[in-house]
Amino acid sequence: MIYTGTTSMHLAVDLFARDPRSGAASKTTHCIIVFVAIDEHGTPIAVPKWQPLSEEDRRLEHYALRLMELRRGIEQEMNPFLDG
Repeated sequence: MIYTGTTSMHLAVDLFARDPRSGAASKTTHCIIVFVAIDEHGTPIAVPKWQPLSEEDRRLEHYALRLMELRRGIEQEMNPFLDG
């Protein structure tokens, strides 16, 4: 968990591949997955606020907020191309 909004939970996921011969691992993928909590009717519901405790947690929370800002900019840039 790296951030919680009002109804959303943001998780950072790192995937690693391991060489079976040497055992050496290397990061192959990094992504952020955003889940929205919903009730039995599909309506978004509030989630408990995640509190960053360490400096690393605060850095990751800032990262999640920055990605949200960037996504909004991308959506705005794409809007003229989606309306037709």
